Amino acid sequence: MTVASDPAVEVVPLRYKYLEIVRNGELARSHGDYYSTITLDNHARRLINWWINNIDTQSKSLQPSSPQIEMFSDACLTGWGATLGDAKTGHWAHVEPDHINVLELKTILLGLKSLCKDYKDTHIRLRSDNSKAVACIDRGGSIKPNLNAVIENISAWAESRGITLSAEYIKGLIMLRQIENPE
Repeated sequence: MTVASDPAVEVVPLRYKYLEIVRNGELARSHGDYYSTITLDNHARRLINWWINNIDTQSKSLQPSSPQIEMFSDACLTGWGATLGDAKTGHWAHVEPDHINVLELKTILLGLKSLCKDYKDTHIRLRSDNSKAVACIDRGGSIKPNLNAVIENISAWAESRGITLSAEYIKGLIMLRQIENPE
């Protein structure tokens, strides 16, 4: 039911990707036994309650809106950068042991929080040179728990402001030069 509602419910993958992660983990644990009993954590319970309480009131435009704003972002192991006209860069607070795909998504979140904090009810096109980050944004999540956790934060931030996000892959950004060699 959850996946089938994708065309009609806004940010629906945000509401089912984690449930898929839980299901897949439990199926692996039970050797594929769909009849085994599982215990749901609090996050899974909250998501199921959201479906129970909200499915009847959800809607989604069949015609996607055009983006009004474009934000570019890029990450490396030492820092991050995002631009929306004005550049905003930073170094990670500590050495980030995360995979580059996670860092790219964290960069998108930091860019949105720092550069788009005053925007509401708009469509922001995110441009990144990381195809996995673009896919995670456009699909509304990932079956990889570490990626999905960051996507949930990005989506929650956007949803709380009525912001629609879309992403586009662009080949190679020069942002990293600014991060690694600030003037």
